[in-house]
Order: sequence, then structure tokens, then C-alpha cells
Amino acid sequence: MGIKVTLYDFFAYTIPGGFYIATFVYLGVMLGFISIDAQILESLSLSQIIAFAIIAYVTGLILDPTSRPWYYRFFSKSFNQESLDDVNSWSSIKITTDPKSWAVLLMFIRVQENSISDSIERYNATTIMLRNISFSLLLSSMITLILIFQTQFYFWNIALCVILFCLSILAGREAARFHRWFYQAMYQAIVAYGSEPADFLSKKKQVRKGK
Repeated sequence: MGIKVTLYDFFAYTIPGGFYIATFVYLGVMLGFISIDAQILESLSLSQIIAFAIIAYVTGLILDPTSRPWYYRFFSKSFNQESLDDVNSWSSIKITTDPKSWAVLLMFIRVQENSISDSIERYNATTIMLRNISFSLLLSSMITLILIFQTQFYFWNIALCVILFCLSILAGREAARFHRWFYQAMYQAIVAYGSEPADFLSKKKQVRKGK
């Protein structure tokens, strides 16, 4: 049985997994357990890079649930309901399904001919990627903060801690933005599938005024 790896898997789990691994390596370096040899990194073979990508994918897949409390506590809002209400506010065709049924609507889009589900799910994959990157940067910031208290309050350590935390916030906000776009694109697609061109057009007769 073949294994199919998509761009969704790459962006949603492999890239975040690489960030998590980098965070673990950073912790190991700070504790003196790991030393990095630049020559080894430069001489990596293709098989080693593929092996690292597989490990990164598994790591991202396993640690993804740990990022959810951080994201949903500080960044995520009721994007699902808000997007549904927004589309219904301007569309002549109303979506009457419960927002909790969004997965069924997404499946409906997937099975349509000339489906645009890939474009919609790209938003979701980006949300997952940025959510995990945000959390991994937060962990790196906390590691740096612990290092500051264990050693001395060096300016560069404090600056690095602040930079990592700010990047974590920015990544979380971007994740929320793509999260909103995911729901908006899905509901807009549903309206489009249920519409006819005439629903968006109107014919008005123009009367020419005589001189």
C-alpha cells in the first residue's frame, strides 16, 4: 500500500515538527547536553534529510494537540459562527446548517466536480502550521527566560527572549487570520454551489430621454 504525502501534511505538520525539534535542540544546547557541528550539517545526505523530514512530520503530528490550548485561549474566536453570519448577511441564499456541521460542508465541496477544496484547505493547513510555530516559539522564549534566571541577565539573552515571544504572538495572530479565511472561503463556496448566475444579476431597462 502506497503512502501519499501531500503539501497539506508538509505545511501542517512537517514544518512545525522541524520547529519543535529545533526547540528541543536549543534546550539541549543551553543545558550543555548537545553540541552542534556545522560541518555535519553541511554534509547531510539526501537520505538523512528525508529521515529528518519523516521525524519532523511525526513530531509535528504528535505535538499538535499541545499547541491548541495556547492558540484557542489567546487567539481563536468564534470564527466559524462569525463567518457564517457574515455570509448570510449579504447572500440572498441563506446557509441554514448548524456551524458544527462545517466538516460535512467541506466534504461536500471536496466531492464536487472542479472542486476548490485544495484552495480552502490551504488556509486550514497554514492555520495549523502557524499555530504550532507560535507555540514552539513560546517554548523557546520560556527556555531563554529560564536561562536568564539561571545565569546572568545578559542583554542579548533578554533581547532574544523578547524577540521570540513577540514572534510567537505574531504567528498566533496570523494563524487566527488564516483560520477566519478558512471558514469564510468554505461558506462562500457553499453559496456559490447553490447559486445561479441570475442570482447575482439584474436587468434594468434604460429609457432614453428625448431632447
